[in-house]
Amino acid sequence: MPGDKKRRQITDLDCGNKSGEKRKHRRVVSSLDQLLGDEEPTNDKMIIDNATDQKGFNMTEEDRAEFRKKIGAPRKKGVPRDSTKKHPSNGGCEGYSEEFKDMMVELYQSGNAIPRSILRSVQRWIKDGTISKRKTGNKASSSVTGIHLFLLAIFKKIYPQATRPQCAVFIALYSDDGRVLTDSEVSSGLEKIGMTRKKTSTTAYKAFTPKNQYLHECFWRFDFPAGVRNVRREELCDADEMALVLGDADQNYGHAVKGLRARKQGNYGRSSRKVVIIMIIEPGNPSLGADEPGSRIWYRVSTDKGTTTEAYKSFLENYFLNKLRPDEPRRVLMHDNLQSHKSDEIYDTMDAAGHGVICRPPYRPNEAPIEFAFDQLACEIRRRWNKIRNEEQLIKEIRDVIDTRTGMGGFNDLFKDCGYWNEDDE
Repeated sequence: MPGDKKRRQITDLDCGNKSGEKRKHRRVVSSLDQLLGDEEPTNDKMIIDNATDQKGFNMTEEDRAEFRKKIGAPRKKGVPRDSTKKHPSNGGCEGYSEEFKDMMVELYQSGNAIPRSILRSVQRWIKDGTISKRKTGNKASSSVTGIHLFLLAIFKKIYPQATRPQCAVFIALYSDDGRVLTDSEVSSGLEKIGMTRKKTSTTAYKAFTPKNQYLHECFWRFDFPAGVRNVRREELCDADEMALVLGDADQNYGHAVKGLRARKQGNYGRSSRKVVIIMIIEPGNPSLGADEPGSRIWYRVSTDKGTTTEAYKSFLENYFLNKLRPDEPRRVLMHDNLQSHKSDEIYDTMDAAGHGVICRPPYRPNEAPIEFAFDQLACEIRRRWNKIRNEEQLIKEIRDVIDTRTGMGGFNDLFKDCGYWNEDDE
């Protein structure tokens, strides 16, 4: 019979080895072409979908799905799925809602009747609570969640330089289940709480003594002269000293053939004298003119061994105060807690000129904009290491960098980044 031949050709797909799969696929399509007539179909989906109502070849949806599976055709698209969640009493997998659990528990505890099919469930809800548990598939969790994630965040906050094994030991000691995390699990936990690896900035232990913490709080929360809360950023100036020696201008790393030492010409060792730089900066744009407000740098370069009270007072009188404009508004000079900075002579000198003085919190260099300005200066000097042969050339390059503002700028942003914000700042 012709029908038997067609069925044999369709069933022939199940026979033979896999190497003839494409050939059998063509035979099946050829057989269906005979069923559909002379018109050549464009794809397998058209073959299957048009097989109904043509030449009496009737196929159900189950037949269509089975046939697609046999010939490797894609599944039928556009078929809406049943999105209705089954009720848990009929085999649903989503579980009862927390509102339903609370209602059943309340009914059971008040002595009212509840469905017998959920009696054991209600008793379990009373014992374990009605909050749905996380689905684990009866497998140990491979991600860091819950108390483990909380302990990881606490430990990294206190000890940001802790290694992954140290984090795992801390979590195992203080968690209820004693779970020991792997390095990859600790890394995924840190990523989940938004912590990234970066170079640490060291803060001295003395910064956290009760006295120094109190001074730090006063500096930010009290008005002048106890703090800077009521001082606008434009009124601030930051002062400090930095010392350079000739050897600091050398680059320490280079390349050479494997097994041979990298040699270079340059300064050997350190010079006997230091080049001391006393500098004051103010917020503003250094690209403005030298006399424009908010763009000035006051500095002095010398070979003094250190900064004494007399040297600091001389700098303020001859390099700072006498260069301020006659109509200069009141400025508040910030500096560190060096003993020469806190002498009565310094306070009297600034007060006589109509300006104020305040010491920054001790052991908090990250809150001093001048420290970052010194970093800019030191980086630019290091770039010019091949031009420096002696102390005179070092002093010349320092003055050139500061006068031309090469590699230095953004002082207003430095003050902002250190926390000196105005109320009207965005």
